[in-house]
Amino acid sequence: MKYTHILSRFLHIHFLEIWLGTLLFVIVCSLVQLAGSKRNLTTALPNQNSSLLQHISGSLRLDRLPLGMFCIFVCTYIALILYQEDFGYYDETLFIFSSLKGEDFDPPIWIVFGRFWPLGRLEFNFIRILTQSPEGYHIFPILQLVMLLILLFLILKDFSTHFRIFVCVLILTTPTFVVSFFGLVYPERNMLFGLVIFLVCAKYFYQTKSRYYLCAALVATQFTLYYKEPVCFLLGGFALFRIILGINTKVTQPDTSIVDSPMKQYRLEAGVLLLVAVFILFYLGIFFPHLNLNYAQLRASGTLGTILAYLKFDLLLDIFLLVLFARIYFALRKSVAWDLFWDPLAIGALLYFASFVKLQLFNIHYMAPVDLVAILYLARWVVPFFRQKRQRLSALVIALTLLVFSRNLAYSAFHVVERKNMIAAKVQVSEFLQQFTKFQNYSTTTVFFPFSDSTGYSVMEWAAFLEYKGLKFSTNQTDRNGVQFILKRPFAGQNDDRCISYVESIKCFYSSGPEKGDLVVILSDDLIPPDEIKRLEQDAVLLFHYKPFLAFTNHLLPFFCYESVPDNWLQMLVIRKL
Repeated sequence: MKYTHILSRFLHIHFLEIWLGTLLFVIVCSLVQLAGSKRNLTTALPNQNSSLLQHISGSLRLDRLPLGMFCIFVCTYIALILYQEDFGYYDETLFIFSSLKGEDFDPPIWIVFGRFWPLGRLEFNFIRILTQSPEGYHIFPILQLVMLLILLFLILKDFSTHFRIFVCVLILTTPTFVVSFFGLVYPERNMLFGLVIFLVCAKYFYQTKSRYYLCAALVATQFTLYYKEPVCFLLGGFALFRIILGINTKVTQPDTSIVDSPMKQYRLEAGVLLLVAVFILFYLGIFFPHLNLNYAQLRASGTLGTILAYLKFDLLLDIFLLVLFARIYFALRKSVAWDLFWDPLAIGALLYFASFVKLQLFNIHYMAPVDLVAILYLARWVVPFFRQKRQRLSALVIALTLLVFSRNLAYSAFHVVERKNMIAAKVQVSEFLQQFTKFQNYSTTTVFFPFSDSTGYSVMEWAAFLEYKGLKFSTNQTDRNGVQFILKRPFAGQNDDRCISYVESIKCFYSSGPEKGDLVVILSDDLIPPDEIKRLEQDAVLLFHYKPFLAFTNHLLPFFCYESVPDNWLQMLVIRKL
């Protein structure tokens, strides 16, 4: 047991060196295999042997009018990302406590919780050197977004301009995609970016056998693997099932061109599987002495509950699973032929989804890679219905597409409105309290939260943002020197009166109720009946009331089988007890 602890510590300390060394080793091995091929397909396919820039320029020779309209849509999308941005949404206090104070993020290897995603948030260690504004922090995700769209056009290069644009719009409006790119804390954004780079490089490698595409695909694999643990099932599943289906398929796809021995023919897949194997060994080496799944266990919602939650929320996932299972059934019966690129990718996405079901974890953005694969996979199979003029099937496809699009658009609009209003409410209340303190003659005021959650998370996030804006909160009830506010709530504080156990600097003290002169704050995520607000306003004076803009999006959700929220959704109130 002693040696396993030593190994765990060694792997933890030297993660970056081992990560880079593994990547270089796999690339060298793959290039050696490529150099030993019996016949170099680079010379066999001269029309395919061009640079990536040439492929991009050729792929983007599109109709000007639809492309111009799409560019306007993307610019509007980017402007919406930047609109009223600040570090005021859920979990973005991470930047307030570290990056905005000039501290780097450490690789997220959380032994206590069993989490291993060591590349997460590390890009912000470089971004903070250039800027500390919220708009500046979003520049990198926006650049990723633009590059991702260009790569999607490359993946869909065999389709018409209008169809490619529609697929990209469908992807951009998918809730999992919107959550990942509008927020800063979600690793799915980097996973999507890495996955699309891998798909483009893999497709062009199968066509050209170029060493550049091979290296780029392996680099994309190595980066993507270390942003979230279950992605190893997606990429590993793709590589493994491509080999299995390729070996057992007599008729080879045009883009595979088998001319080598099996080992050399699947050099990319072998490299991916080797990187996946190292990732798994890396994880086990670090966590074996104290192996646990505390993170998943604390959030588990039951296997059946997790499946039903995903199937209810994500109609795109439902259709994808039905089509994939149907294709597997008919392919096993040899009624249809396997597609040696898209079918293994879809099976990998299925394994990724199954891993979250096994862990019993549900969250909106978790399925972002699956939704991306689902849209590309379904797009691959719906076009023949229109080309063959099969009217009934075409009508069914159009109806389902419109239903998915409208449903996704409704929830995406809801999320954007929620995000922008939560940030705007915090910004406006900080401005109000700064003005409020000027008339208090530097006396300390108690702020009471009657409906905050028992964990203290919402109060901590609210106070952290206001502290970032220049307000001061007490860390000791007796010391009020220069302190503007004392936080109180009807729950006992954790670990020396901390609002939440892992944040030392923000304290929440216990009080059964507000006293005369106290400020009573109702946060924007305190979902309470309107009658409770009216009761609080008795013997009190309303000082501040934030009402959300575009709140009508809440009423769209019930039409698409989503749950609605109370009428006081996103409202924030500050009341003074008389």
